[in-house]
Amino acid sequence: MTIWAAEIKEIERLYDSIKGHSPELEKELERLISSSDENMVLVYARRCLEVIITDLCEYELKRPRKTEPLQGIIDKLNREEKIPSHIFASMQSLNSLSTFGSHPKDFDPEQVKPVLNNLSTIIKWYRKYKDTQIISKAKTAETKPDIEKPVDIKELSRKPNKKIILLLSGLLLVVAIVIMFLFAFNIIGGKKRSQELIHTEKTIAVLPFINMSDDPEQEYFSDGITEDILNHLSKIADLSVKSRTSTLQYKGSTKPIPEIGDELSVDAILEGSVRKAGNKVRIVAQLIDAKTDVHIWSETYDREITDIFSIQSEIAIKIANALQVKLTESERGNINTEASTDITAYDYYLKARQIFYDWNGDEKKVLENILQLLEQAIDLDPDFALGYYGIGVILHYGMRWYGVPTEIWIDSALALSEKAIELDPSLPEGYILRSAIYQNYPGRQNESKNDLQMAYKLAPSNSDVLFSLGDIYLNEGNYKLGASMIVKGVMLGYNKKDPRYYINWGDLYLRIDEYDKAEMLYMQAIKLDPGSLLSYYYLGYLYFNSLGKYTEAIEIYEDALAISPMDRRPIDALGWSYLFLGNLDKAEEYWSKYKEIEHQFSDTSQYVPFRHRLAYVKWLKGEKEKAMSLFQEQMKLDKETQKGLRGYGVWNARVYYYDLGIVNAFLGNREEAYMWLDSAANYGWFELWTAEHDSLLNGIRHEERFQAIIRKKREEADMEKNAFKEVMSEPEVKKQIKWFFDK
Repeated sequence: MTIWAAEIKEIERLYDSIKGHSPELEKELERLISSSDENMVLVYARRCLEVIITDLCEYELKRPRKTEPLQGIIDKLNREEKIPSHIFASMQSLNSLSTFGSHPKDFDPEQVKPVLNNLSTIIKWYRKYKDTQIISKAKTAETKPDIEKPVDIKELSRKPNKKIILLLSGLLLVVAIVIMFLFAFNIIGGKKRSQELIHTEKTIAVLPFINMSDDPEQEYFSDGITEDILNHLSKIADLSVKSRTSTLQYKGSTKPIPEIGDELSVDAILEGSVRKAGNKVRIVAQLIDAKTDVHIWSETYDREITDIFSIQSEIAIKIANALQVKLTESERGNINTEASTDITAYDYYLKARQIFYDWNGDEKKVLENILQLLEQAIDLDPDFALGYYGIGVILHYGMRWYGVPTEIWIDSALALSEKAIELDPSLPEGYILRSAIYQNYPGRQNESKNDLQMAYKLAPSNSDVLFSLGDIYLNEGNYKLGASMIVKGVMLGYNKKDPRYYINWGDLYLRIDEYDKAEMLYMQAIKLDPGSLLSYYYLGYLYFNSLGKYTEAIEIYEDALAISPMDRRPIDALGWSYLFLGNLDKAEEYWSKYKEIEHQFSDTSQYVPFRHRLAYVKWLKGEKEKAMSLFQEQMKLDKETQKGLRGYGVWNARVYYYDLGIVNAFLGNREEAYMWLDSAANYGWFELWTAEHDSLLNGIRHEERFQAIIRKKREEADMEKNAFKEVMSEPEVKKQIKWFFDK
C-alpha cells in the first residue's frame, strides 16, 4: 500500500461527487487515481489544477487562458479577490510542489501527501463554485427581459435623429470588427501576409564560430555561442535567418564568402571566433556583405565569462542596426532575455545539446549522459528554462523511440515544456516542444496550433516552425499562407550542398505535379549523399505513387533497405509495390516484418501498423482465419493508440483513424467505417492517392458517401496545388530555384 493511500481514497470520494460537473477534471482525476507512480501522481495533480484554473480564468477573469503560466493566473485571481485566501494558499502550494513530478531528482515521496491534501481542498471548493454558477445561470435565464421590437429602418430613414446616427455608428463598428476579424484570420489579409513571408528585405547566415581556445574540447562552447546568436537573430521578424543545419557544413571552410553567399542565397554573413580561458572570454564577430565580401560591421568583446549572455544580445542588436532592419521593442526585450543566472548551468546545457546533435555511441548511454548534464544544470539553476526544455526534448524525441511507454513520457514531457514556458514565456523552444506533444493528445490539435503561432511570433525564421505551422494552415484550408510558410521554410532550412535541400524542393515540385523536376532533384540528393535513406524513399514514392512505375520503385526501395534494413517506410512501400504487381508471396514477406521491427522496442507500447496489410494478403491467399485474427489484432491496437496507451513508433499517431476506417469497411461495418474515415479526412491522416487505390475500400468505393469524401479531398488537393504554384512563381522563389537549373 502506498504511503498516500488515505489521500487517494479521499480523492476517489470527491471524484464520485463531481461527475457531470467537469468532464476534463474527471478525466485527469481518473488518471491520477489509477497511477501508482509518485511522479505521475504529481503530474496529474497539476493537470487537475490546470483544468480548474483554466475554467476560473474563463469565468472570473473573462478571457481564455491561452499560454499564460498557472502562477500568474493564480496571483491575479487572488489580487482581484476571485478566490478565498485559503484556496489561494492551497493552489500556490500544489503548483509549487507538483513541479517535482517532472524532475524527480532530490524528490521525497512524502511530498505527494500535501499535494493531494491541497487538491482535495481545492476540489471541494470548486464543486461548490460550479454549483453556484449553475444556479446563477438559471436565475439569469428566468429574469431574461423580453426581446425588443425590431427597429424599423424605413421609419428611421424618415427621421434622421440621434437614433439613426447611433445605429449607423454601430453598423460601422460592426463592419470594422468584421474586417479586423477577417484580417486576423487571414481571410482578407492572407494574400498580403503570404507575400510578406516570401519578400523579407534582408537575409543572413551565421557561420560556425571558430574555437580559438587552447583546448579543442571547448568546441562545443563556440558552437553553442554560434547557435544562440543565430537564435537571437531569428527573433527579428524583419530578418530572414538561415538555419543551423544550412550553415553547419561551412565549419572550418576556406571557401570565399561570395561563394558561400551564393550557395546560401543570403545578403549578409556573420562569422567569428571564440576564445575561452578561465573566467575570461573573447568573442570576435564580423558582418560581411555576401556579394561584395566587404565588411559591414565588426567588433571584439573581451569580457568576463558571466557576460556571455549580454554579448550575444549585443551582437544580435548591432547586426540589426547595421543591416537597417526594423527591431521592435518586444523583439529587443526577447533578445535581451538571459538564458540563466548561472554560467556553469548554461555550460552543462551547451554540452548536453552538442551530445544530442552528435548522437554517437550507444543510444541508451547517450540519453543518460544528456539527462545527467541537464539535471546538473537545473540543480545549479532551478529557474533555468532551457534545462527543463532539454529534458522534455529527450523524453519526447528520445525515449519514446526506445520503448518508454507513451503514458509515461508524454505527460512528463508536457509538464516539462510547461515549466520551461512558465519560467521564460519568451522562449520559442518551449512552445515548439509543447506543440509537438499536443499532437499526440487526441482533441488538442488546436492548442498545438496556438503554441506554434506563439513560437512563430517569437522566432519567425525558425524553419521547423514554418514547416509545421504551414502544414496546419494547409489542413485548415488557408492554402496560400500555408504554402508560403512551407516554401520559406525550405528556403531557410538547408543549403545548396545539403541533400535535404534538394529533397525539400523536390517535394514542392511533387506537390505541383512537375514530376521530371522532382525526379531530377531527388537524384541529385542521392548523388550528394548515397547513404541518405530519405532521398531513396522520396524517389521511390515518386515512381510508385505518381508515375505507377512499380518495378523502378522496387529497385529504389531495395537500395533504401540496404542502407537501413529495419526501416518501416521502405518495408511498407515494398509490400505495396509487390501487391500491385500481383506477387502476394513477396508482399507477405515484407509486411510480415512487423514482428522484427517491433522487436526493436523494449516493451509493447510501440507497434508497426502492417497487420491489416498482411491480413489482406492472407485473405487473398485463402488463409481467412489467420486474416481475421490479424484484422482484429490491428483494430485492438489502433483503439489502444487512440486512448494513448501505445504509439505507432515513428508513424504519425493519427493514422489509426484511417486504419480503423479501412478495416471496418473491408469487414462490412459500414457505419463504423464511415465514422473513422470522416475523422481521418477531417482530423487525421488521409492521403488521397492511397484512399483511391486502397483495396480494403473496394466494398464502399462506389458509394456516394465515400465518393463525397474523395471529391472533397480532390478539391482540397487542387486548391493546395494551385497555392504552391502561385507561391513558387514569385520572383524571390524563382530566383532561388534558378540556381538548380543553371548548374
